[in-house]
Amino acid sequence: MTDNNVLLAGAGAMGSEIAIDLLAEQRISSLVVVDSSKERLDDLAKVANIRLGKAQVKDRLDLRRVNVLSERAEFRKLLSYAEIGIGALPHEIAETAVDAAIKSGTNYIDLIFSWSLKDIGEMDRRAKDAGITLVPACGLAPGLTNILAKRGEEELGGAEDVKIMVGGIPESPVPPLEYRILFSVESVLEEYTRRATVIRNGTRISLPALSEVEQVAFRQLPGRVFEAFITDGLSTLPFTLRARRMEEKTIRWPGHAEKVSFLKSLGLLSKKKMLIPGSHGSIAPRSFLSFLLSERLKLKPGERDMTLLRVSVTFSGKRIDFSMVDNYDQDKQVTSMARTTAYPCSSVAMMILGHRVKAYGFVPPEIAVKGELFEAMMQRLRDRGINIEKQVDGD
Repeated sequence: MTDNNVLLAGAGAMGSEIAIDLLAEQRISSLVVVDSSKERLDDLAKVANIRLGKAQVKDRLDLRRVNVLSERAEFRKLLSYAEIGIGALPHEIAETAVDAAIKSGTNYIDLIFSWSLKDIGEMDRRAKDAGITLVPACGLAPGLTNILAKRGEEELGGAEDVKIMVGGIPESPVPPLEYRILFSVESVLEEYTRRATVIRNGTRISLPALSEVEQVAFRQLPGRVFEAFITDGLSTLPFTLRARRMEEKTIRWPGHAEKVSFLKSLGLLSKKKMLIPGSHGSIAPRSFLSFLLSERLKLKPGERDMTLLRVSVTFSGKRIDFSMVDNYDQDKQVTSMARTTAYPCSSVAMMILGHRVKAYGFVPPEIAVKGELFEAMMQRLRDRGINIEKQVDGD
């Protein structure tokens, strides 16, 4: 294992921005990027050369066309040469990559969280046996939101109510759903169908996605009103932070939840395959809807996105609000969603490479990034134009 060699799995929008951000770090000796798509890998190389310069990329970026599912031995072999691996893969592939990292004894950070409480215990045991640090769900939300919530609890000395509201949306509402897809379509639809874990009266319960719609506004955007609704994004927080009430809500332009709920009521988000008369096979309505939305809701040339975030923690009459309004980077042509997802992940990767994260096993981001590491992350985000404001109210 050679210091400062990194393997990144996934060259989509989020993965590509992670790659470019890491290549900008002189401490990175080499970056191997694996993806099943030659087109995505070629696009990454092109953008990296333009933004960083060929001299910065040459001899440090190694692109490998590897299918994580069907070429597991090759993927595991590549991981074994790296000090740290990073997963920017779809939900259905993510756990396969994590398993490979544990078997290869490689520290690993993932953008995804999909483990049950029982699975967490098993993953923690396996990661500790392998002597590695495994950080799950380390992007924007979950990830940065968890880190901010835990910080709020630490500053207040406890937490009674934790409320996370976050979402990536177009700068202006776009019909028919007032939305543009900024990452995986399937991940968005999963967000709208999976029941959400929340805390009520200190007890974990589940609520339907898209429920409890409320209005939300941001001081940084006077005159604009958005909506927020329940989704399953607390990730590891119910296990690492005790509160009487805790929830995550996704932010969208007004009317989005009602329209998606209508599609859901028609069965169009169902994964159950059905035979359509006159067709040559069965298909799940959700697969067909995903196919349609992938093209019709993608961000069009000239359109810009923004990311809104508010994490509120209350305790003993005091309240801390962390808030962020981030916009599309016009100069670099990078979506806000890619920026705000990639940079928290790359920041934790650099901390692990610098041996600043001391914990081993299954280490949630809110446990990995505490104290001086929190301040270091906030500074690294500010250096990249991501500014998180803090407001304290109460006695």
